[in-house]
Formats: sequence, structure tokens, C-alpha cells
Amino acid sequence: MSDDTPPPSTECTTTTASWSIETPLTIYTAGILQPLMLDRIAGPDGLVMDLHGVESCDAAGLQLLCAARKSALIAGRHFQITALSPALVAAMEDIGLDPVELAESIP
Repeated sequence: MSDDTPPPSTECTTTTASWSIETPLTIYTAGILQPLMLDRIAGPDGLVMDLHGVESCDAAGLQLLCAARKSALIAGRHFQITALSPALVAAMEDIGLDPVELAESIP
């Protein structure tokens, strides 16, 4: 990131148990988003994420999603990704991660 590039936006829209993320999932945002995801997973309804607005994703962003899914599984909480952006699908496919498997609902 150059000095004249503004930091990525971390604006999110939340309702009960769903969360729409419209920011890059990168090393620059993972540290900000991780505690927010864990707080939502710990809630009574678990977490449903809409990621259709994610413009870019790197390995840190993918690791964040995998860790969030694993945290929900360990905690016995609901976790689901309802929409994936083309950028997310491409990043997953680049490293051999199945987008369908990651988005699969955990009851």
C-alpha cells in the first residue's frame, strides 16, 4: 500500500445474525474484522455472512474466513456464507479451496 492510498473501508451492515461485508478481506483488514466475527459467532444466533460485496481477498482474508468457520464449529454455533463475490471465489480457487465447502452451513 502506498502512502497516498487510503486504508480500506471496514464499513459493515449488521442485523440480528447476518453480516454484509463490503470491504476487502486482506491483511490490512483481517485484524480489524477478526474480533468482530468472533463476537458475532459467540452470539446466540451464530453468524450468517453475505460476502457478495468483497472486492478483493488475499491469503489473510481466506485464513480469517476459515478460522471463523472453525471457531463456529468448535463453539457449536451456526455459521453460513450466503453469497460469495467473484473475487472471493477466484482467491479460493487459486489456492485449491472449495468455495461450496467453505460456504456450507454449520447448523
